[in-house]
Amino acid sequence: MLGWPVISDVLSQTGQPLPCADLWLSATEAKNILQNVELVVQFGSSLTSKRLLEWQAQCQPEEYWIIDSIPGRLDPTHHRGRRLVGTVSYWLIAHPPISCLPWAHVLTEIVNNVHSTVSKQFAQQFSEAAIAHQLAHLLPTDGQLFVGNSLIVRLIDALGQLPTSYPIYSNRGASGIDGLIATLAGVQAANAKPTLGIIGDISALYDLNSLNLLRACVTPMVLIVVNNNGGQIFSMLPPPEMERERFYCLTHHLQFKHAAAMFGLSYASPSNWLQLKDTINNYWQQGRRALMIELLVAGDEGARTLNQLVNQMMEL
Repeated sequence: MLGWPVISDVLSQTGQPLPCADLWLSATEAKNILQNVELVVQFGSSLTSKRLLEWQAQCQPEEYWIIDSIPGRLDPTHHRGRRLVGTVSYWLIAHPPISCLPWAHVLTEIVNNVHSTVSKQFAQQFSEAAIAHQLAHLLPTDGQLFVGNSLIVRLIDALGQLPTSYPIYSNRGASGIDGLIATLAGVQAANAKPTLGIIGDISALYDLNSLNLLRACVTPMVLIVVNNNGGQIFSMLPPPEMERERFYCLTHHLQFKHAAAMFGLSYASPSNWLQLKDTINNYWQQGRRALMIELLVAGDEGARTLNQLVNQMMEL
């Protein structure tokens, strides 16, 4: 209503009105438009996007407000402004917006072009990046989503657009990968909704015993394990390939079929987008046992694609 640009984190449940922010924030024209910002209002903390965090650190508005119910310091860049401790909903009720014309309509055009470019690139692909972009098509009706840490949450944040008000959970905290399956099981048990979880292979290996918790699910549960043969988020780092694989990526050459069988879970490993979509949609209609889906994808493809797209945006 205010006509202000809203840059949303993947976990915000806002539907990301300006999607792919991790990409278009690299575009020179977008940066120039956002230099005119006089006031920034930030709801919550623990932002995912690297480019958003960089912009947050560099922007110099007249005022910077942070609204969150968690007390304490949430602005690592120490902007001059106001720290307001309270819930987002309470603050919005206390400050009803005035209807205004948008002041950054050109920014909307840039975002639409970037999102259209991403959609065209991944239309016929079956890859880690393409799945992140199309994840919204796999969600259960009246269900919930649990997103793991590391590379997958960054790909969804940069490339995807999730439904407005759809419940999304994660275990960001210090962004560790241990205990993610246990957290997923806890979210499902607490809310008793059909649940889609998506995590990386190293995250799954770290918490393998928690697959036992999924046996007790009383509502449909799908766990997608993206197996890119290691912690491929480290492929975005500059060390030489051999040293990176040895000391960071933890290449393992393992698959999860036998792990699913050991814990009594259904298992599937689709090899294309249509198979993946059909498998999950059929499961939402008639599935009983929790289903593990293992996606075998090319090593550092997701990290390389994200880097390539960011570099492409920097040239705009």
